Amino acid sequence: MSNGDNIELGGSANLLNFTWYNERLGSLPNFDGFTPRTTWPSSVIGANQKNVTNILLIIDSLHEQEIGLAPFFTPYIIGDYEVMLN
Repeated sequence: MSNGDNIELGGSANLLNFTWYNERLGSLPNFDGFTPRTTWPSSVIGANQKNVTNILLIIDSLHEQEIGLAPFFTPYIIGDYEVMLN
């Protein structure tokens, strides 16, 4: 359910509505855009291998480049079903 500035997911999580923020803040001087970045704790488990715990950073790499966010981040655009490991 959308509450304007946030979206409620099944009563268990609230996420910011980035479209709502971009529409309202877009006319401000020097405001080039607002984009989601989400972090999730995760782990990689392999048979007969060591397990690895990590932080998964979910971004929209194309949108971040379009608005000039993180200028030193790799210029590679991550496509659908792609992952970048660092």
